[in-house]
Amino acid sequence: MEQSAAATVTFHTPAGLLVGRRDGAVVRASGIRYARAARFAPPQPELPAAAPIVADTPAPACPQVPDARLDAVLGDFMTTLQADENCLRLSVTLPADRRPDEQLPVLVWVHGGSYVSGAGDLPLYDPAVLVAEQRVLFVAVTYRLGLLGWLGYPGGPPPNLGLLDLLEALRWVQRNAPALGGNPALATLLGHSSGADAVARLLLVPEARGLFRRVIMHSPPLGLARGRARMVQAMAAAVASLPTTGPVAEVLAREQLATQAARRFGLRGAMPFGPQFGAAPLPPEAAAN
Repeated sequence: MEQSAAATVTFHTPAGLLVGRRDGAVVRASGIRYARAARFAPPQPELPAAAPIVADTPAPACPQVPDARLDAVLGDFMTTLQADENCLRLSVTLPADRRPDEQLPVLVWVHGGSYVSGAGDLPLYDPAVLVAEQRVLFVAVTYRLGLLGWLGYPGGPPPNLGLLDLLEALRWVQRNAPALGGNPALATLLGHSSGADAVARLLLVPEARGLFRRVIMHSPPLGLARGRARMVQAMAAAVASLPTTGPVAEVLAREQLATQAARRFGLRGAMPFGPQFGAAPLPPEAAAN
């Protein structure tokens, strides 16, 4: 980690030269690409950059349908973030006074929001106090939501794209954490709500072995994960075909149709999007017992 008089901080990482900034008691490197993906396509890891990566802008949120219920409780919490389909990005925060020989535990944050809302860099998730007090390398991940990441069906997009996004983010952390002052052998996944549910599913994924050591799951809706096949079929029928190009608003409009089709399936319909067993990278539902 190299600091300049202008509070610019640079890191020589396998991803390339990261240019972050000092912000009080912490250093931030924000909005770093960990992968790229075309619409409804699996993520491809981001290649090392030849030019410096200026990491001074929060990761954009995945495009999502506005939720008046969330706004009533939290205010319009998306006003500070842009939305962009190219949202496969992460942000890193670490103590500004980290010693050169200090290898920090790594905490990887997976945000919640019923798999349809939220973002890793929402201001209410600002990790600065946690990082400064507990001395961790905090990595906030943004991944695909709703129809863009979680509803797969025959003839349509593949399932579990959002879960594949998280796998790529974890691989990025393993490659780059040492250069950022973190110990990848001490990586903990911290998930909230649907983020915690995604963390639970990653425990079943063979490809995830060795990418983290511990998990913290806050309020995971674990009871909603099984017996979803009929609901998924109804949602797929409601959206019919999905546009692979063109305005993302067309996808979001169909997402609302899928949500409406799920309402007759009881409590599961309250969180209709999510991982699907039996589709890569998850085992069949029976094998997940």
